[in-house]
Amino acid sequence: MSTDVTGTRSGIRRVGRLLVGAALILGVLVSSQGTSSAVQFCNTAPIIGVPGSGSQLPPNPSNPYPSPIVVSGLTGTVTDVNVSLLNINTTGDNNNPPEHWPSDIDVMVTAPNNTAVVVMSDVGDDNNTTQGSLSGVNLTIDDQAANPLPGDTRLSSGTFRPNNDTDEGDQPDIWPNSPAPNGGGSALSAFNGIDPNGTWNLWAVDDTAQAGVNFTGGWCVDIITTGGGGTTVPTTVAPTTTVAPTTTVAPTTTVAPTTTVAPTTTVAPTTTVAPTTTVAPTTTVAPT
Repeated sequence: MSTDVTGTRSGIRRVGRLLVGAALILGVLVSSQGTSSAVQFCNTAPIIGVPGSGSQLPPNPSNPYPSPIVVSGLTGTVTDVNVSLLNINTTGDNNNPPEHWPSDIDVMVTAPNNTAVVVMSDVGDDNNTTQGSLSGVNLTIDDQAANPLPGDTRLSSGTFRPNNDTDEGDQPDIWPNSPAPNGGGSALSAFNGIDPNGTWNLWAVDDTAQAGVNFTGGWCVDIITTGGGGTTVPTTVAPTTTVAPTTTVAPTTTVAPTTTVAPTTTVAPTTTVAPTTTVAPTTTVAPT
């Protein structure tokens, strides 16, 4: 049995769950056959597990809590729902060496009418023997799968039936500020017959003060209805865009070089004076 400063894992789980009573409601089960194709809606924002500490008793909601998916454009009523949990990885506890506990995470999905189904709880290890770290595990949860999620053995990628494992005699799971689970059941058929349009939510809580489980790829819901329709629309968190600061470059002013013009020298015109010709006077001789 794995222990740390907070005591035994089973003791921590019982203390946390005894803090709040579980309110239970009975959902409506409607059986119908759908003929249309499934339409997938996703929220790819990471869901990060938040394990508690010695001063923070469980349950500890993941971040965000809940993780929403808005479904629109479908017609008719639900005939089948599948849920996908994407890129599951674990962080270790404070033991030496760190141990990983996938069973600490409990996952519930609620429909727009607040019908709630616990699709995954206390699975992936026997609560006393670590199964090692998980990385990149993708789970599809489908009522029609051949096998349920493994209650006491390591999780691996694949398609499984939902499983709310209760073979350890634990108290009911606690879901702070959420709709009450559908009688504690885990069958996704509890959603059959409802209007699919609206906000679906995934609620994930860590029920001990150790380790952590993350869905870093987010989650998806696949819905088949009696009427079909709808468009696959992923819900994502837009990345933060860093805009480089604008650098203003001062315009370059080109100054034309100054041309120095030599002063003009005015030369006085030369006046040519014709030489004066002196003509000797004519002498008249009187005739003899």
